[in-house]
Amino acid sequence: TPKKAPFNTTGIEIVEGSLWNGFGLGGTLLYDMEGEGNLSTWQLGVPIAYVYDKIPNNFFSGAAQASVGHHFVDWSRLVFSDQLDPSLGFFKDRSAAQTGEVKPYFVNLNAGFLWKGLFAQLTSKSKDPSSWTMGFSIHNINRPEHSLVGNQSSRMPRRYTAQIFINLFIKKWEDDKGSPT
Repeated sequence: TPKKAPFNTTGIEIVEGSLWNGFGLGGTLLYDMEGEGNLSTWQLGVPIAYVYDKIPNNFFSGAAQASVGHHFVDWSRLVFSDQLDPSLGFFKDRSAAQTGEVKPYFVNLNAGFLWKGLFAQLTSKSKDPSSWTMGFSIHNINRPEHSLVGNQSSRMPRRYTAQIFINLFIKKWEDDKGSPT
């Protein structure tokens, strides 16, 4: 029989882009199994997005996602050094690592925005299709706890992401008849 592969991550996302006046809604599901199933995490999220494209040559969008997740540790499959004795071998059912107030459920918040514009808006006579895109996002806004042994200071760090992208259209080469080559 085949063995279960370690470090499996499964995710699915369903998004409906334009529900009402530029708003979109979706759902995400993530399941992550570390090692041979000793640590697993699932997360269920609801992203909400808004797109504003009423200004010529500009496109603005923003999104936020709230999600709830759950960490699970199968303590019965783990052995720690304080459970072992050189003479007796395995002698304790429970490790000191298993103590503490464990809060395996967590709520996580993420948000971001994106702005896309055309260089043509900078000059009145230009028909240049070159564009730029700028975006910024923040993950783990509320820094949820993710301790599995009750350590109150173990929080997910905030993660900031910024991006700038420039799409330059150089020249469209044409033959003598005006057709692209």
